[in-house]
Amino acid sequence: MECSYYEKDVLKSKPRFEQVTWDSSGFTTKHMHYDPTEALERIDNDTDLLAMLIKVFIKECPNYTGNLQAACDRQDLNALGDAAHNVKGASAAIGFEACRALAEELEVTCRQSGVKSISHFENSTARLIEILNTCETPLSDWAKKNRA
Repeated sequence: MECSYYEKDVLKSKPRFEQVTWDSSGFTTKHMHYDPTEALERIDNDTDLLAMLIKVFIKECPNYTGNLQAACDRQDLNALGDAAHNVKGASAAIGFEACRALAEELEVTCRQSGVKSISHFENSTARLIEILNTCETPLSDWAKKNRA
């Protein structure tokens, strides 16, 4: 998806339009794969700690999805960027890369100067919400299998 946005050139005080490309079509929730290798390396392979972090992440998923949906409903790009930032950090902590990558792209795109319409992000937001709504089983399965 592409959209134009307005940005003021502060050096020449002229407006300019640039293309923003945002394509989340590569993200799918079917056959969701969870590989916590990097997350485990950051926490000295403490599987109990990662299992606890996963439990917290799963518990917070309704809050994440609620914040994302509310920002979309209010057409609030700043709030959408903030909500995506929170999801990015939480998913990075547990090594949930597919979720982290989508949340990061959504956050960065929302924060680009001059983007005016949230309608360009509704599909991406819906995909992120879908990932958050369907991640409990693969994450819980990993945590159950790897508890000491």
